[in-house]
Amino acid sequence: MEEWGKIAAGLSKPATRLVEKVSDAVGVLYEPTRLRRLGKAMADVAILEAETREEVSDLERRAIVRWRYEETMHQKNMEEIFKGALPQVSDDANPDRLDEDWVSNLFGKCRTVSDEDMQSLWSKVLAGEVNMPGSFSKRTVNALSDLNRPEAELFTRLCGFVCDIRGYIPVVLDPNDQIYTASGINYDAVRYLDGAGLISYGGISHTTATLDRGEEISYHGNTLTVEKPKVGSFGMDCGVVNFTTVGGELFPICGSKPVDGFLEYLRLRWEKHLSD
Repeated sequence: MEEWGKIAAGLSKPATRLVEKVSDAVGVLYEPTRLRRLGKAMADVAILEAETREEVSDLERRAIVRWRYEETMHQKNMEEIFKGALPQVSDDANPDRLDEDWVSNLFGKCRTVSDEDMQSLWSKVLAGEVNMPGSFSKRTVNALSDLNRPEAELFTRLCGFVCDIRGYIPVVLDPNDQIYTASGINYDAVRYLDGAGLISYGGISHTTATLDRGEEISYHGNTLTVEKPKVGSFGMDCGVVNFTTVGGELFPICGSKPVDGFLEYLRLRWEKHLSD
């Protein structure tokens, strides 16, 4: 691992300030040699203290070795996540606005995350909160700690169907349709994500968005324009799922991509509202 002193030397002022602010939560970041030795040193102290009482039992020695290994891995995970967040800190960010309890909670939850893709997601959460405090609630951080990689990948695939319709909505009109099932989204998938707390599944009940003539629906930079009705507002069918607070906060950082053919699918399904 690169020494933190060298990393800090190339950082922006806000990112450098972030290192200073959260050093207690993550570790002594400017002393990497000390960090690497910390787990061993603490374990050795524990052994010495035990030996002053009486001879260390094999069980106690194994427990200390296990603890040292776990804490070393936890430290490595936290540092990788923190290091990944630093380049994403914007030049106008103010780390001093970060809530210390939020920071402590995040690093308490992410310390067991060793998967690189999941670490990247945690890095985005930390950077996003630094750039705009309040972007990620404590509830979302806690939910993320229970999220595994397959669940995150399934959620990302679902987010490929998100449109901006007076706000971001995952438009799943019929999970049996081929456009969804080809991406692994079906009734079982939406029920699963509902159980994970990322979306709410309405069953046969559909979400509607109230729109007016001339409004635009956006999908990954492309738009559909509402042309009917001639006057007044109407309810546009947006499907059977919606984001929970947790899902809505994670959507912008999940890395979703547009689904080929989805815009044309929507055009056909919403034809009576989109054309004369």
